[in-house]
Amino acid sequence: MELSNRAIVDNAIAHIERTNARLYIQQCGRAHAVGSSEHECNFQTSLMARFEEAGFHVLPLLTSAEKDRNRSEFLHYTAKPRQAEFMRITGLQEFTQFMMLREDAKRQICKKSHMKLF
Repeated sequence: MELSNRAIVDNAIAHIERTNARLYIQQCGRAHAVGSSEHECNFQTSLMARFEEAGFHVLPLLTSAEKDRNRSEFLHYTAKPRQAEFMRITGLQEFTQFMMLREDAKRQICKKSHMKLF
């Protein structure tokens, strides 16, 4: 994970310099973004830490299932002092799982729940 994060940051910085980007969005999982206890990745080697070391401002957007809204045990203990800086978006995983269903399954769910299929 540490080597991968170094490569991601190096490539991102090269892209930012080449294009003069004022905003850069890096899509990745929580372990890459801020570290993870389940993957034994500490905060110091995370993308957030690496980008900050390079002088960039970082706003991590972490998605979680609604049931996991207030759980912090997913974070590596080295990230917990910084967790107030993370923006959490809940419910997106449920929406993503719904969108991955086949169309006929979506229609059945919507019919039973009286939702309109968009």
